[in-house]
Amino acid sequence: MRFYLLLLGVLANIVLHAQTQQFSYTVFFDTDQHVLTAEARNQLNKALDDLKYADTYQIQIQAFTDNQGENSYNYKLAQRRAVSVLDFLSTLGLKTKTSRLESFGEDSPVSDNNSPESRQKNRRVDVVIKAQFVNSIDAFVGKIGEGRTQYYTIDPTQANRIFAQKGTLVLLPANSFVLPNGQAVSAKEITLSVEEDYSLSDMLLAGLTTSSGSKPLVTAGMVNIKATAQGQELKLAPGVEMGLGMPIQGGNFDKEMELFLGGKDPHSGRLVNWQATRRRAAPAPKELRLPNNRPRQPREFDFVNAQMAELPKLPSLPKNAKPNFPRLPNREKTTVGKTFLEEIFMSKATEEVKKDELHAQRMARYPERVAKFQQDSAEYVEVWKQYRTDSLEYVDFKRNAQQRYAEARAEGLKKYQEALKDYEADLAQWEKDAVDRRELYEKGYVSSGNLDQKAMNRYFFEVNSLGWINCDKFWNVPEDKKAEMAFVDNDESEETIVLVFKSLPSILPVTKNVDTKQYISAPVPKGMEVKIIAIKVDQGRSMMAVKDTKVGEKAQYDLVYEPKTLKEIQAELAKVN
Repeated sequence: MRFYLLLLGVLANIVLHAQTQQFSYTVFFDTDQHVLTAEARNQLNKALDDLKYADTYQIQIQAFTDNQGENSYNYKLAQRRAVSVLDFLSTLGLKTKTSRLESFGEDSPVSDNNSPESRQKNRRVDVVIKAQFVNSIDAFVGKIGEGRTQYYTIDPTQANRIFAQKGTLVLLPANSFVLPNGQAVSAKEITLSVEEDYSLSDMLLAGLTTSSGSKPLVTAGMVNIKATAQGQELKLAPGVEMGLGMPIQGGNFDKEMELFLGGKDPHSGRLVNWQATRRRAAPAPKELRLPNNRPRQPREFDFVNAQMAELPKLPSLPKNAKPNFPRLPNREKTTVGKTFLEEIFMSKATEEVKKDELHAQRMARYPERVAKFQQDSAEYVEVWKQYRTDSLEYVDFKRNAQQRYAEARAEGLKKYQEALKDYEADLAQWEKDAVDRRELYEKGYVSSGNLDQKAMNRYFFEVNSLGWINCDKFWNVPEDKKAEMAFVDNDESEETIVLVFKSLPSILPVTKNVDTKQYISAPVPKGMEVKIIAIKVDQGRSMMAVKDTKVGEKAQYDLVYEPKTLKEIQAELAKVN
């Protein structure tokens, strides 16, 4: 599950959920000098603290001189002063590539130039920085995972094999893609983007969790694959399946691993819910797997038994009783059911009318009853006729049972021998296919230098859609062995809280209860060691809380947040393994 970042683009979130602040600094220079004084450097150092939690900022530098000297000289001197300030800000680690520098020379003085003191005020550089501070957790979490996507340019008319940086293998048939409207792609080149998240730190940096609805998952990794051409996002053509190999991170192939696809969570517009496809992982790509299972050798017993089963058996007596002809409804014996009040108040005339109605209804149904009797009688006759036939056949069989058994056995053996020949032919073809596939592997994969036997240690899937793809299995724990974890924070800032389990590759989200305003996890196994990681943005400052504990130690946890920069949070998440 990808939390807090997939519905809107990150840039859109930053614009909508950011607050702007402006910082101003003025530094002064000695006569005819452009070198920064110690006091000027101290003044500019303040920008480092002011912008510590800024998301983006724009620097504007305006440089001035006094009126001593030629105007053209002063203009160039002011330029040098602006560059000195810019270079110093760059050494502080600030981003200065988009900075705007302006030289005014002796123009626009802030004081007259009639005294040394007033001229000193005009030998200055004004620095104005307009900074954007993120106050949305959505946008901030999006910033954490930026810059982790790989891009590949491919020819869509050819079959393509992509080996991504962390071991993901993507196998694409020729002409795999179509435009969103289903039309063929005319572009000669398309861009394939791949994001790989196999370690817990990768997943945390990407804002990913491992759950399907409220059910926790154990993961083997996630990838996000997209294709674009001419500014449009493409999709796989109908009937096309993309081969995908996801490297096994230590250990052996787990046959319980399944394919999950990313989809929108039904309860939140901001979450992505992993949807199970019920497709199990395979240990080899489709082009290396045998088309069929190894042929199964026939058994003599099965064929002989099948022939014996066709021999006559002693029939059982029919269980259905002989049907009786239905009686004609009698008006005089017709009775009217009456309630307690009707017994008291119903007149004789009314009762006779009801008898007539009831009798008429029964007479209307009488032909149906006669027809049903005739049908049942015909079936009864047929059942007994078949019984007599089966009985005679069985009596005839018993007169020569030994010979009939021998003939049935001989016929079964004959069919077994025929099946055995077919099996031997199928087995030979299967073994030939196995040799061909091994040769394909050795000549095509190993000789390419991109894939060796060790690298074949992957989970392989055939996938019919692009986007987020996950290799997971359900984490099944008895309900009486689970407990919820609750968290409380007194301020109104939205928080992102996840549970990272130390013994299993699993990251579970914690969601907010709108009624209690508590953050509550899904039930998780008691006694397991877990790391709680929480991030929020409070008044433009990014905050983080990290706590190690065991599930079930407390009913409710208090989180201690500390201010941290984006880089510090990224470094903290990168340490998780």
